[in-house]
Amino acid sequence: MKIDPDYNSSIESVLNDFNEGEDVQIVTLQDIIEKYSIPMNSVLKIDCEGCEYDIIENTPSDIISHFNHIQIEYHAGYRSLKRKLESIGYNVTITEPHATDVVNSFFSKFRQTDSNSVKGKFGHKVGYTGFIFATKNN
Repeated sequence: MKIDPDYNSSIESVLNDFNEGEDVQIVTLQDIIEKYSIPMNSVLKIDCEGCEYDIIENTPSDIISHFNHIQIEYHAGYRSLKRKLESIGYNVTITEPHATDVVNSFFSKFRQTDSNSVKGKFGHKVGYTGFIFATKNN
């Protein structure tokens, strides 16, 4: 994949393949499992600032099922992630999303647009995050 080093990402990142830029290698969950000999029924924690959708939705079910427990921080809703995890045999618990004041956060300088933002109490742009906890059914 090519990445433009001048591209300003946000805390809700998505993978963008640019026509020009630096070549970077994409690493999949399967690559990580194989490279580090991750044993079956391990724990997976995903905190990738918006790329959780690309990871979960595009990873084959048998690779995700390698993990017994999964924790995911989500940024733009949880429905598609929950649906995929439940469809492959996980019990899923969701935390309520909580607002993150983007203006005062460390990441605010990186944020360009956010379709999931709302105006905060003082007119600041606010995003949100929450957590998904998934445990494989036995």
